[in-house]
Amino acid sequence: MQIASDVEAQTMDDRSRRRVVLDVCVQTALTLLGMGIVVPVLPIYASSFHINFTLTGIIITAFGVARIFVNIPAGRLTERVGYRGLLIAGPLILCFGAALNGMATGFWTLLMSRLIEGAGSALYTTTAMSYLAQISPAHERGHVMGYHQGSILIGASLGPIFGGYLSDHLGFRAPFFIYGAVVGCGALWTYWRMKERNGRRQERLPGKAEAERDGRKVKLLEIIFEPNLMLANLVTFAVFFTRAGAQLMIIPLFGYGVAALTSSQVGTALTCASLLNLVTMFTSGKQTQRFGRKRMIVVGAAVSALSLVFFPFLAHGLWSYLICTIFYGLGTGIVVPALAAYVVDTPATAGRYGIAMGVYRTYGDVGYILAPMLMGWLGDVTHGYVWPLLSSGLIMALASALFWAKGVESTHQPVRVEQLPLS
Repeated sequence: MQIASDVEAQTMDDRSRRRVVLDVCVQTALTLLGMGIVVPVLPIYASSFHINFTLTGIIITAFGVARIFVNIPAGRLTERVGYRGLLIAGPLILCFGAALNGMATGFWTLLMSRLIEGAGSALYTTTAMSYLAQISPAHERGHVMGYHQGSILIGASLGPIFGGYLSDHLGFRAPFFIYGAVVGCGALWTYWRMKERNGRRQERLPGKAEAERDGRKVKLLEIIFEPNLMLANLVTFAVFFTRAGAQLMIIPLFGYGVAALTSSQVGTALTCASLLNLVTMFTSGKQTQRFGRKRMIVVGAAVSALSLVFFPFLAHGLWSYLICTIFYGLGTGIVVPALAAYVVDTPATAGRYGIAMGVYRTYGDVGYILAPMLMGWLGDVTHGYVWPLLSSGLIMALASALFWAKGVESTHQPVRVEQLPLS
């Protein structure tokens, strides 16, 4: 008896599998590149419509709110209609949202376009991650997830550079149309590169919703409330929470306000951290096979937590600031691929990788939305950056400690699957 992913993985030879992984990673990098283009432009573009800071914040947050509500339905959709169409549909929805954003005339048009973009992003990201989990054998899954997370980081890191340049020379609306064009190129890439299998147009997930464990169908709520997955996803929440609250908000402000660094110095430190994060993601996947998912998750989370806890006490100069940010990047580079592999390897998922990835992404997006608001409020109340950084580190430490104490190592258990006809 073989588990669902191994059934799928054995239908591909190694060369075909590597080609598909590369294709998905290229599309992911293009998609995140397009999304990143508007990062430095969106707040200024929104304010040009003479709306206040609160409404500007709502427009930025709407993207993540839409993702929260679409992640799990997107995972279920992969089980019903297949991957290939959704890998194209998600970016096309993003294209439409980006064009609508570029033609916006006021707050409500901006809000609607951001909600559409968030839905497209959730549809694509959940589909891509569950597809890679499906085609990857257990012994390669951590490595494959590392490559995918690395492609996300590449696109997201390069996008703002191009976005700033485009807005300087072409105005605030142009980056949104370029964003749509780049994401559209990703959809075209998938259309031509994701070859049809067995002469069919769609690729369905073996097992669909009929994935079974112990002779019965596995339900959605069983996956959502499975104890080990909940513990792992608490770490996912902490990772995204600290990324949005600490890395993207408090750490840069700390560099300006406390360490007395220039913009270029803060940017250099954050870039170094991102580069190390990228290298670690590409290499740590293999280590999850050697040391186990659980151990790598806990080690990576511990490194990130310690760097955040020590940050307000040590990072008072350029080199100490650089070292602390680098250690934070190292920790997240270790933990993220291991988390993604753990979530889909846990027997409770019973081959329902789309649902598992949808839940995983939802936990992360909730943390990503809550962190800026809570860390900003805590900074205002405490009149400084110490408690926001300490609380971020403590959240990460608590989540990893609970996972270490109560979670079990993921095992690749047999799952009986009914092979569906391709249609």
